[in-house]
Amino acid sequence: VELQQSHLLLSTFLKEQLNDMEQIDRVGLVDVHTGLGPKGFDTILSGGDADTLLSILQDDKNDEDIKKHIASFGTAGSAGSGYDDVVGDTATGIGSLFLPSTSYLSMTQEFGTVKAVFVAQALREENAAYWYAPWNRIRAAQRVRSAFYLHDDPQWKADIVKRGADVFWKMHKYLE
Repeated sequence: VELQQSHLLLSTFLKEQLNDMEQIDRVGLVDVHTGLGPKGFDTILSGGDADTLLSILQDDKNDEDIKKHIASFGTAGSAGSGYDDVVGDTATGIGSLFLPSTSYLSMTQEFGTVKAVFVAQALREENAAYWYAPWNRIRAAQRVRSAFYLHDDPQWKADIVKRGADVFWKMHKYLE
């Protein structure tokens, strides 16, 4: 199986930085995505146990609120819709670097940007430019970037930093 360039770079980095991977007994991975779901809202996706995710992410202040953020891959009407058809992912690839006895927990945190139809439109335009209109590739690439990263929206950026840090530190606490 050939890895995507980003997965190859991450795997190489981890192997170089984690000197003795056989000694690692717990690993947590938060794979951050943008694009799908309501603008600025994060959906936590996992193929694993939703109750475990809930126990990690809940705190006294948001017991009910956090349930709105959790979905399984393939859940209709959520940011996870369509992911059930994906073959291969970061969680599986990175998880394979560790011993089977390693306690490994992964989740995807998907932050919404624009409506899904505009994300799809930007991706289709970029694909068409790649194959049929190479002179238009820069403009198409800029539209894809704008669909996945709201560079002129400080509130969107603040929402991502706030929720991203919250999930990171809760995962860290769980693994301690």
